[in-house]
Amino acid sequence: MTDLLVVGAGPAGLSAALTAARQGAGVTVVDNRSEPGGNIYAALTTTRAQRPAVYRRLGSSYAAGAALIDAFLATDIDYRPRHVLWHVDPDGTVATSGPEGATVFRTGTVILATGAQERPMPLPGWTLPGVMGVGAAQLLLKTSGDLPDGPIVIVGTGPLALLYAQQVAACGGRVAAFVEPRPAVPPPIVPRHLQGAWAGRHYVLKGLGYLAARAWRRTPVYRKATGIAVLGADRAEAVRFTAGGETEIPARTVLLHDGVVPNVNPPAAADLPFARSATQACWSPSSHGRVLVAGDAGGILGAAAAALSGEAAAHRALGRAVPARLTRALERERAFRRFIDAAYPPLGNAALADPETPVCRCEMVTARRVQDTAALTGTDPNRLKSVLRCGMGPCQGRMCALSVEALIARATGTPAEAVGFHRIRSPIAPVTLGELADLDTAHG
Repeated sequence: MTDLLVVGAGPAGLSAALTAARQGAGVTVVDNRSEPGGNIYAALTTTRAQRPAVYRRLGSSYAAGAALIDAFLATDIDYRPRHVLWHVDPDGTVATSGPEGATVFRTGTVILATGAQERPMPLPGWTLPGVMGVGAAQLLLKTSGDLPDGPIVIVGTGPLALLYAQQVAACGGRVAAFVEPRPAVPPPIVPRHLQGAWAGRHYVLKGLGYLAARAWRRTPVYRKATGIAVLGADRAEAVRFTAGGETEIPARTVLLHDGVVPNVNPPAAADLPFARSATQACWSPSSHGRVLVAGDAGGILGAAAAALSGEAAAHRALGRAVPARLTRALERERAFRRFIDAAYPPLGNAALADPETPVCRCEMVTARRVQDTAALTGTDPNRLKSVLRCGMGPCQGRMCALSVEALIARATGTPAEAVGFHRIRSPIAPVTLGELADLDTAHG
């Protein structure tokens, strides 16, 4: 019998499942990938077994997930890979599409550990082949051992971009240049941020090592760049920008990065309460009733904190008090995240997107159309969605919602937190009519 359903097999989901199973609960874990690990530890089991050289070169941040994954696979947990979540109700009812078709799960409690995604970074040329997120390129490396075609140029900054550049170098590749956009006004570094740096000093030392290695490799870094555009006819060929003067550098692969944000669509479909994070410029859901949120799905803290959060969520799901050691450990991770948020603030480029740049890739809606429509319809993103279809495509707003929100805020002079997030309805992922027809016979 299943007492607890966990959606997602990243560090938060794995930790939650293990904690609950060790307390004697019946646990089912559903995940859209073919093996556990989530984004941060993607394909770790296969890479370790079949591509040991790549496994070593990906470094300690990747290998850190081995113990957690091994413990999960050795525990008697009902694990269902290749199950795509497409429906979640506030009462905890969940529907997925898997190898056997649609399945409905009705359990006592659900933990959504659906992780994070990269923040959309709309700029001219970002829809060309050869342009992707740093996280997507890192997933390619983890799952297949492949590097993208060079020259590789990273547009953006932050810990993930530095880590990926280090992994590329370890695998025999090279990042040709970093183009760092002019940031939004950064929050000041205050004493509490320095306290956070001390709490996460092992992370700080690792980051300083990545910066030193980048300097040793003599990778060009263009700071405070403006007017960034990817050039090319059928694919990316160059990056043009202004940084002291107009510059154009060749690039066959352009990797964009403006940090990561929670994957909010599943929690939003469950009608969970949301709060706006000013420092991370995104929305974060909170647990409510039978649906709990764990890991980066509830606010970006990082892999180690996600595992701690998953453990804490499992205690809450079982009606137990969260151990004090967990609370203290999570606070240390939050303190360090405050330092990272101050050091690498969101770039805020969506609000300044070129008027003819598509911000909704599914429907190819430009920034100009969003702002012109917002001036007529007002600040409600749902009204704009009904007019322009932003958020109705296959991604269901994952690649445009924050950009649309920023453009509405700029066009109407409204704070982003007052604009809000557009309404999410099921299905939140594609599902066939045949699967819907078979729901009466589905079981979980």
